[in-house]
Amino acid sequence: MSENICMLLASPGGSFADQVFQEYRSSVGDICDVIKVVHVKDEESPPFNERDGILTLNNKQIFAEVVHSKDISRGLIPGNVDLKMIRAVSGLNKSYSRYIWMEYDVMATGDVRQSMERLICATKDCDFAGSYISPWRNNNWVWWKTLELPKDLSVSPDSVAYGAFLPLIVFSRRYIDAYAEQIALGWKGHQEVTMPSVANFVGLRMLDLSKTTPPFTHYPQFNVHKVDRLRECVPLFVHPVKDLTAKAAIAADLTSVSISQK
Repeated sequence: MSENICMLLASPGGSFADQVFQEYRSSVGDICDVIKVVHVKDEESPPFNERDGILTLNNKQIFAEVVHSKDISRGLIPGNVDLKMIRAVSGLNKSYSRYIWMEYDVMATGDVRQSMERLICATKDCDFAGSYISPWRNNNWVWWKTLELPKDLSVSPDSVAYGAFLPLIVFSRRYIDAYAEQIALGWKGHQEVTMPSVANFVGLRMLDLSKTTPPFTHYPQFNVHKVDRLRECVPLFVHPVKDLTAKAAIAADLTSVSISQK
């Protein structure tokens, strides 16, 4: 593929997260650069080493070096991962036309390389694709009610607002630049409402990854956390997060089913 694409893998520390990162680099590193993005809070972060593919960001780099008016009193989660995305893009040694932002525990239900190739192909004509996107007024997800528009913006929230579920995102450089500009003007709220709403406001094309054929995600199954359910899944990706105590126990099985397939 000739397009310049970067996969940003949002990752904590730990052996499983590192295993996922290394497997992605091995499986798809020739079709997109794979960068692990690590948050270290108040520790010093080392310079980005392109060879290792690890970008480490601390709170100062995320909250002080990105222009915004968002509430950061509770830190990065919930709701401020968008600032991490903005800072991550600016912290790389080169610019890409498109970025895939994926939480480390999003898993492919089949062959990883094929799934990623299909994801890249399906999103080539859009600027913002998310795991699940819906008009804001149609849903009751708690974080979607946090949207605040800039005070000098003469539109109502209902006219622009969308909500999303975003463990998996594909966005263009045009989108992230426009988003950073709008956040600097005073958009506030959880990233799962600000990110799709800004895309809609500035007129960029969005894609709901649960509405593709075949679907990349499926909302009732995207939170699957049992291995036996994984094999029954329709979508190409799942996000096994709901049973946090079981995550470590199923990690090896999930990896053997998906990531290790080449």
